[in-house]
Amino acid sequence: MNEILLSILTGLISGVISSLLFFWIISRMRPKMSISTAICKGVDSVGTFYGFKILNNSKYNVLDLKIEVILKKPFNSNGGANHSNVWIELKRDGIIQFPRYRKDDKSAGYALIVATRDNLDALWCDDAQSLEVIVHGKHSFSGISKSFTQNYYTKKSCIKEGIFNFGQTFEIS
Repeated sequence: MNEILLSILTGLISGVISSLLFFWIISRMRPKMSISTAICKGVDSVGTFYGFKILNNSKYNVLDLKIEVILKKPFNSNGGANHSNVWIELKRDGIIQFPRYRKDDKSAGYALIVATRDNLDALWCDDAQSLEVIVHGKHSFSGISKSFTQNYYTKKSCIKEGIFNFGQTFEIS
């Protein structure tokens, strides 16, 4: 009888330990992305555009990538502060599959520049306003999703003339 109880207890403990180990490993498999701390302002044949660069630093692809850019203006209300939000229209605000980082990737598919034609210089006219970029995606292996946020507080220090350099850099030239 003791052998049966010991065998059941051993099986139960090993099952719990292996489940916890599996959960820990899977929970570590989340997207790893970064967003530029500057906004590029460039001109092409259509006109002026503003760009935000996003890098996939993961060893896996990111699925169902969604991007939002929100211009926020705080205002006081009874009991606290609220925000008046204006959503900035992007040329493309979602991607089905965002390729993983590979050092030998000649096309730098892991680097994405998302652009808007909305005139940020005209819209972002108050020092109290801030711009927020939210990027959300799912890890292609584990399916675990994660959101990343970058806030831009002053237009003067954030918007830089030029375009982002190629690859895994946030430099603008």
